[in-house]
Amino acid sequence: MSVSKEQALGVFHQRHASAIVRWFEIADSLTNCWFVRFSTIYDNPCILQPSRLVAVSKSTGEIVYDGSATDEG
Repeated sequence: MSVSKEQALGVFHQRHASAIVRWFEIADSLTNCWFVRFSTIYDNPCILQPSRLVAVSKSTGEIVYDGSATDEG
């Protein structure tokens, strides 16, 4: 099974409802995962803080990481 970009976004939105996502971008810079970097409406854009990152396995469609993107600063 190979998970498409659209399927990965579906998995992402099951975890993080589109109503609370301020912005997102999706990439597949590694061959085994889709990466969704995002922030929510609860994140204050005036404060220096990291965005969030969700990694979706391309082989299983499962979320293998959901946490900080460690990209602040």
